[in-house]
Amino acid sequence: WGSLGNGETAVRGPGHPDNHAPTIELTEVARTATSVTFAYDVRDRDGDLVVVAVLGPRVKADTLEPKAVIGNAIAGRGEFVWDTTGVAAGSYTLVAHLDDGADVDLEGNDDFVEIELQTVTLP
Repeated sequence: WGSLGNGETAVRGPGHPDNHAPTIELTEVARTATSVTFAYDVRDRDGDLVVVAVLGPRVKADTLEPKAVIGNAIAGRGEFVWDTTGVAAGSYTLVAHLDDGADVDLEGNDDFVEIELQTVTLP
């Protein structure tokens, strides 16, 4: 779930008995004809490393992927740019998958908290 930098990933373990779900605040800070820039603030009350995938529509190889990764974030503050090239005008709801390393889906790989972020309108 978290890259160790040598091709390996960190070991996932059970969540703390009193584990708190991570949170994210997302704010649009800039926009061009082909992109939207967002600032994020990812927090975890337990101090865990948190990795985030922000999902929304993206065009790849002339095909619209309605729930593709459009940005990544880690615990703390930062920015990412959503490339909206080829995405049709309309309103799109962005969703975040926040993962603090806890094995919350014991039988599968959905070890994240899903949060609906906001609806973005592209003209």
